[in-house]
Amino acid sequence: MRNYRYDDAGQLTDLHDNRRGDINYRYDPLGRLLGASSQHKEETFAFDPASNLLDPKAPRRPIHHPPPKLLDNLLRDYVGQHYTYDARGNLLERLDNGKKARFTWDLYDRLTRYEDDRLTADFAYDALGRRVAKYSKAHCPPSPGAGPAWIEQQQRTLNAQYDCGQNIYGWDGDTLAYETRYSDNPGERRLIHYFYEPGSFIPVAQTVENRNLSLVREPSHENGYHIDRDPLWQHQPVAKPFNAMAWYQCDHLGTPMELTDQRGEIAWSGTYQAWGLAKEKRTDSATRENIRNPLRFQGQYFDTETGLHYNRYRYYDPQVGRFISKDPIGFAGGLNVYAYAPNPVGWVDPFGLAKSTTSGHSSHAKLGQEFHNNMEQYPYPQGYMRERKIGNAGRADALNPIECAIIERECTCSTRTIQRGKNQLQRYCDEMKKITGDDYAGILDILNPQTGKRSIDIVNPKP
Repeated sequence: MRNYRYDDAGQLTDLHDNRRGDINYRYDPLGRLLGASSQHKEETFAFDPASNLLDPKAPRRPIHHPPPKLLDNLLRDYVGQHYTYDARGNLLERLDNGKKARFTWDLYDRLTRYEDDRLTADFAYDALGRRVAKYSKAHCPPSPGAGPAWIEQQQRTLNAQYDCGQNIYGWDGDTLAYETRYSDNPGERRLIHYFYEPGSFIPVAQTVENRNLSLVREPSHENGYHIDRDPLWQHQPVAKPFNAMAWYQCDHLGTPMELTDQRGEIAWSGTYQAWGLAKEKRTDSATRENIRNPLRFQGQYFDTETGLHYNRYRYYDPQVGRFISKDPIGFAGGLNVYAYAPNPVGWVDPFGLAKSTTSGHSSHAKLGQEFHNNMEQYPYPQGYMRERKIGNAGRADALNPIECAIIERECTCSTRTIQRGKNQLQRYCDEMKKITGDDYAGILDILNPQTGKRSIDIVNPKP
């Protein structure tokens, strides 16, 4: 069981997990994460005025020394790592403890190759910019006098050690629908399908098959096209049973915390640092059944080769909490074109384009928008005026000055969101009392999307 506590600004301050223990969060006035502390680890963060993470090991400048000018928001040094960029702002080299990693980009600012002292990985994309293939191969050092059989076996051993191979990805719109691993070793072949909450990036389940995806050979049509000879039209796929199935247990962000197998036992679990760097655990049964989880923050896929998260339009580095290339939509995604979010506790970015609050991509939020806007099905009582500005507290959904009543609408099954609605209503009531001198009733109009039933909660009744 997980319990969440929020402050008046709607920021998560305390998380209690029966299995993992407690985590406490601290923020600055701009909502940026300053610290995350648990019984096992304490993380602290600092930011410059442009919301770039500052290196905690860097020497602090004297108070009287003026801050440096903000030129390009490029991170060049962080916790012993050094970064070099090209003229377009894409990461070219990463130097960590003397080990160099190199990045290659195409004309569309998409990462096409990664190389370090261990391996080389190549990436391919479709016309919509979705990654459809990854091919990685370990570097096999030359061994004079070794025969072809020994070299081949050594290559296989290194590939398995670094999880190298050929992956093909399939998409359902912008969500990853399946991935398949091609391998000469039957034990390494797998086909994994992913299932999500409707209209969201929050995973629900995965199925595993110990085989490769069967691809249909593309004909040449050199003698003209005939639909009767097109294998794509003549192909009759046969449904095959899967070997294993696992269910996702996610946190409030939609980040996978555990995978439970068909026996209800935990097959995989992840312990995360604040900005998404995960430490994974897999049980022996999960290894045998090929159950694994590369999904991280909403819309992110972990690459073992690079340590990065593929985030649809960009790549995210969980070690530094930022992207390694500029935002494709420029300043429309925020003033800092490399930043992920003010804090990773209350924000997500499934596309790698622009941050949004965690509720913005849930089916509950979409129902809430319909609940708010559909006046025929969910009308306000007579005498209420919609969308009224209340001083400095915000804009209430509806206000009745004669009845001294304020309505705020919520659509959720989450008690934490209802509590946030109550807190906001309390601020509306307090502000109206300051303006008019009258006490106001705060009415929380709640729709439960799972049952379709509505309830009314009087937050602050008039005396």
